[in-house]
Amino acid sequence: DYNTWRGDRLRIVRKALTESGSREVDFPDGRTTALPVVLLVLGNTRTPLDRVFVRGLKVVSHTEVLALEGSDHRALRVTLETLPES
Repeated sequence: DYNTWRGDRLRIVRKALTESGSREVDFPDGRTTALPVVLLVLGNTRTPLDRVFVRGLKVVSHTEVLALEGSDHRALRVTLETLPES
C-alpha cells in the first residue's frame, strides 16, 4: 500500500521505483479507483488508489478482481512471467 492518493506522494513513489528499475502496470479505464467508502473521505471518484509495480518480470495480463468484503481496496490480479536470462 503506497498511499499514493495524493499527487505529491505519487510523484515520490513513482520516482523512487522508476529509479530502482521498476515500472507501473497500467490498469485502463480507472479500474483501480477507490471503493465508495473511501470516496467519501477522499471526495474524488477519479483517484486511482491501488497500484502495481514490477521489475524484471513480463506482465502477461492484468485485470481488476471484485471488491473484497471487509476491504476499502479493490483486489488486483496481475499475471507475470519471468524474462529469459540474457
